[in-house]
Amino acid sequence: MALILGRTVDKGFYVGNKRFYVKSIKNPFSFVISDGETDYPVQDQQNVAIAPEVIVSSGTGGTYDVAKVAIDAPQNIEIWRDEIYLKRQEELQGSTA
Repeated sequence: MALILGRTVDKGFYVGNKRFYVKSIKNPFSFVISDGETDYPVQDQQNVAIAPEVIVSSGTGGTYDVAKVAIDAPQNIEIWRDEIYLKRQEELQGSTA
């Protein structure tokens, strides 16, 4: 079962420690995911590999300003929304200080 995240342009998610973000949204079923080096066009529920064993596609219910990013990955691969990943990193750094 896929994890579906609603993301606006420039908002993203982490796969492990690598950040991906929505670079642009063409319509509710077509958008571009980027890792800052490579762009991954996603269209009409086509599966796109963005990392080993990590597939993204367009989820249903997106709008012209919110991409519904469906992420399919094994359970051992951590996937975090930007804001949760960054908060978690701050907490981890605080606990080691």
